[in-house]
Amino acid sequence: MSVPIYKVNAVHLAIDKSHPPHLHVSAIGEVSSGGWKAATLAPRVYIKPPQDGIQDLDFEATPPRGSDPVIQVILPIAAGAVLALPDWLKGVRVHAKTNAVVTLLTDEASLRQVAAINHD
Repeated sequence: MSVPIYKVNAVHLAIDKSHPPHLHVSAIGEVSSGGWKAATLAPRVYIKPPQDGIQDLDFEATPPRGSDPVIQVILPIAAGAVLALPDWLKGVRVHAKTNAVVTLLTDEASLRQVAAINHD
């Protein structure tokens, strides 16, 4: 079962050239021990678009089992998602256990930087 990771450090966005275009979201964060796996960015589902135009995503991963020996240290973790690009979208907010990071579509530096990141 996936749970929120400890902390989000950065969120990067890119828009592909498909028709219709899609938004590629990459996030880097931290977990509180070794053994975490299957990190995902899970978009929240809305009945109607949010007033602020920000799509919320939960940065989650599968923690180690309680019986597994793991190193107790802060470690990096990354996840990505590809989303539809609705007309109302102004940016994304990625949530973790201790914080959230907002990145707007107007942040050109972020758009350029993530263009080189490969989403498998």
